[in-house]
Amino acid sequence: MEKEAPPPSYGAVDGQQQPPYPQPGMPYPPAQPGPTGAPPMYEPPKDRAPPGAGYQQPYTQQPQPAQQTIIIANITFGPHPITMQCPYCEAHVTTTVAYHAGVLAWLICGLLCLFGCWLGCCLIPFCVTDLHDCTHTCPNCNRVLGRYNRM
Repeated sequence: MEKEAPPPSYGAVDGQQQPPYPQPGMPYPPAQPGPTGAPPMYEPPKDRAPPGAGYQQPYTQQPQPAQQTIIIANITFGPHPITMQCPYCEAHVTTTVAYHAGVLAWLICGLLCLFGCWLGCCLIPFCVTDLHDCTHTCPNCNRVLGRYNRM
């Protein structure tokens, strides 16, 4: 039984010895067809810059403009006007309260309709301000300062 010749090394192509990969600072070897005549799998770029030529500065985050955050701490809004300092216009004011129908008024209206009071009695919750939600606004700058929801 005859011994077969060992296969060529990875770097040998057509009997020429080439390095298995490009060495630092050396250009890529020219693309040559493989042993079967097939086109090469990879063609290195022709306009490759020398090593270190494409250095970029590291990314630094640009400072963001300061945003004004207004925090109203320890103020509990209720159904009645309160005296406070407005965080927007910084005036010492008594809030203006606007009442509007909220979840509680609609829930009581639905219950009254369910029990047979659908001929007008179900509209009573919309007339009672103690069942409404409240919105507190500044009388000086007319901005909303807070809300009070019954439910």
